[in-house]
Amino acid sequence: MAESSRARRPAARRGSGPLTTQPAADVPTACPHCHGSRVTRMAITLTDGTPVTLMSCSDCDTRSWFDGPRMLQLQDVVDRSTKDGAQGLDLRDRKRTDAVPPAHASRRQS
Repeated sequence: MAESSRARRPAARRGSGPLTTQPAADVPTACPHCHGSRVTRMAITLTDGTPVTLMSCSDCDTRSWFDGPRMLQLQDVVDRSTKDGAQGLDLRDRKRTDAVPPAHASRRQS
């Protein structure tokens, strides 16, 4: 009876192709920031169709994106991930020490 009263989730949407998590062979295996080896690497496709590898470091808690062996700038990833007609976050003038906006605040530039 409890099962019938429970709200059901909609079926998960599936992409048009297979999910690939194997990074390209030429992507570095160590963090480019701290050179630590405790990294997670996963192949993803950005909104514009660019295949990249996301690297997350457990030692220094940083994220990096790679197009093969070339590390991409965060702004480039944001620009490639912003859907047509939307405004993405402009990080060009931000510094690492700038305050992070509250979670509920919009990060889009007017």
